[in-house]
Amino acid sequence: MIPIGKKYSIDAVFALTKAEDIWRGMEKCLYDNGKTTHFSKYGELPCIRAKQINRGIPMFVEDGKLRFKLRKMQFGIQVNDRFQSDEVNAVLSYLENPDKMDADAVNTLIEEACCIDTYRPCYATLVPRLIRGKYRVYLHLTIEGKAKPKYDRFGNPRHKYGKGMIGADIGTQTVAYTSDTEVGLKNLSERGNSIQTYIIVLWTGVDGQPIHRITILTARSRKVKRLGNILIATRS
Repeated sequence: MIPIGKKYSIDAVFALTKAEDIWRGMEKCLYDNGKTTHFSKYGELPCIRAKQINRGIPMFVEDGKLRFKLRKMQFGIQVNDRFQSDEVNAVLSYLENPDKMDADAVNTLIEEACCIDTYRPCYATLVPRLIRGKYRVYLHLTIEGKAKPKYDRFGNPRHKYGKGMIGADIGTQTVAYTSDTEVGLKNLSERGNSIQTYIIVLWTGVDGQPIHRITILTARSRKVKRLGNILIATRS
């Protein structure tokens, strides 16, 4: 951390964050399935991240709005939709009385053994992006708690929980899923080894007789698994 801060003349909190990112890559190679470390692309601007909300990129409230500061520059954020507005309002509600919110979260954890969403701001990240020849800077604000639900322009929830049974088979390269109304096969990794998968979806009636059969991808099969009324045969 210290050599990084001296070489690039950056604050200690930024050097600490960058050192953690570098060690995460090394740790993946040493103890996980990583094979080599990768550097950023030439000409790509790095993200500016300080993993302490009161240092590096501190946040404060001014006129009921979130404001941020990077050295001598102060700036705000542009709220474009209802989801962002709900998230910002949750953070503002926490900042009105943070000590009480933290105490309530601790008491709930001790008494009921469950966590509540406090929406405490953890840290901010500035992400530059080149869009249509112009650089735009986005702010990623990491907060504590579950994300607010999303709604469409009519006020209806965008992601609803459905009813019924589904079946899924997740592999190293693909994931196959099926339900009463939809069957699909998605590619997860373009760089993985070639995997052949043979999936048969078998829908049964009340008497147990097959009423519909769909073949998604044909290959030789050696392992057959049954998940409810779904037969899945795979061969790697």
